[in-house]
Amino acid sequence: MDTPENETRAPGTPTRPVTDTQVFTLMSARSEVAPRVCRDFVAGVLRSLGHGGTAEAARVCTSELATNIVLHAAGESMLLRLVVRPGRTRIGIYDSATGIPEWRPSDDGSVAPHGRGLLLVDAMSARWDTAGEDPLGWYTKGVWFELPTDGTPSRAGNQA
Repeated sequence: MDTPENETRAPGTPTRPVTDTQVFTLMSARSEVAPRVCRDFVAGVLRSLGHGGTAEAARVCTSELATNIVLHAAGESMLLRLVVRPGRTRIGIYDSATGIPEWRPSDDGSVAPHGRGLLLVDAMSARWDTAGEDPLGWYTKGVWFELPTDGTPSRAGNQA
């Protein structure tokens, strides 16, 4: 499908909206550069599909989850799965550690240097949860979050 001569579009954006479900995966070493690689991958895919309005929130939440894996997980690798459907985007990050990630809100309102990653994901995403119900979660530990694909602001504090 050719773009009409009078139509302008950003370089790299599709000529027509993507209406099918698309799945992208990235396997990464569990290293200090992994959060940057993961967040740049997610932002690049979303912008390429014409969903730039969703890219920044996805980038921040992805970075938080990937950082948690680098700091707290076991094993040498991590898997990122990005599913883009009409109206919503789901990003899951998986590792080989055992146990469920803990969400620890502060009881006393103090500000700690660590432990706020899932709070940020909760505030920025439409919903999130551990990957127990996700087929990949049957085999490995993971956390996923969803964002509206159109980039509209999400509601804060609505864990799935």
